[in-house]
Amino acid sequence: VKHLVDKQLRVAVVTSNVNARKPSENISPLFLINDYPDFVFVCLQEFIPLTGAASVGFGGGSESQAWEILVIDTLNEMGMDQEYETIISERLGGVLLLGFAESKSRHLCLDVESKFIALGKMGLVRNKGAVAVRLDFGEKDLCLVNVHLTSGLEKNDRRNANVRAILDRVSFKKNKKIEDCSAAIFCGDTNYRISAPVQEVMQMIASSDLDSLSEHDQLRQS
Repeated sequence: VKHLVDKQLRVAVVTSNVNARKPSENISPLFLINDYPDFVFVCLQEFIPLTGAASVGFGGGSESQAWEILVIDTLNEMGMDQEYETIISERLGGVLLLGFAESKSRHLCLDVESKFIALGKMGLVRNKGAVAVRLDFGEKDLCLVNVHLTSGLEKNDRRNANVRAILDRVSFKKNKKIEDCSAAIFCGDTNYRISAPVQEVMQMIASSDLDSLSEHDQLRQS
């Protein structure tokens, strides 16, 4: 992310659907970085099972804290002279967004705010949804959105509607929308598929036929 302030900021984003797995002891392979960034975001989906209380917004506190501790310990062990601190921890159902700042760069961010929306049944159930954060750098700002969209091969229209709802309904201070930010990063488990029979897809992969795969990519078709 270039020139958000009077220097070039280095921002790293890691996203993964962890399928309710417990935080492991070694997650350093997730951080494939050559230079240590000023800000790091970890965007997880299904960090807790999407059943019962979690689907209506309860639970997940201890799991989110465990992930936060693991990530910040990993960053600080990898960073040598760098030290990271948490600037945001926000969750919605199984969607967890963690943000960290390198201690010498923390002062560049004047404010951090977060918003979330549920995308399950009637817009209330939280098995699917989005968490968005906005970092204020003064004249410039950065928005990052962690999403878990509707699943199912035939539900592409629902996924597109999810995206429109996120863009329409997420509103920060002074009614600022995602698209109003200086820069935005949209990531997560979007659930867009390759709309072709599995065997054909496997053949395309085996023959490195990227053009055909791209033609059947639902995201490109949306």
